[in-house]
Amino acid sequence: MILFKFRDRVSAEFAASDETYRDLSPNHFLFWEAIKSAYEGGYKIFDFGRTSPDNKSLMDFKRHWGTTLIDLPQYFYPKRAVETLSNAEDSLSYKLVKKICEKAPDYALKQIGNLCYKHLG
Repeated sequence: MILFKFRDRVSAEFAASDETYRDLSPNHFLFWEAIKSAYEGGYKIFDFGRTSPDNKSLMDFKRHWGTTLIDLPQYFYPKRAVETLSNAEDSLSYKLVKKICEKAPDYALKQIGNLCYKHLG
């Protein structure tokens, strides 16, 4: 889990867990401990972070914590970037890359990640 702290707010920007232990609900534990830590640290706001409205399961997970939904505006420049982003998950190339990543062994994904990081990071 990656948390950002600023003024009176703690923002949870990324959380992940091993699928092997999914039945133990590790993300519930991570969030509970993060909320406790924020409270004990004197922070007034715990922000569960931005979520795409299309990600229904993550929206439900956050809603079960009693969160308040706030619609955040997004601005894109150039305007055509919005069309590219909104169609990305429906594209054949996106679906193909996603399928390859699901099937590829961990060592291959690590090498691909290192290569991407060198050129994009």
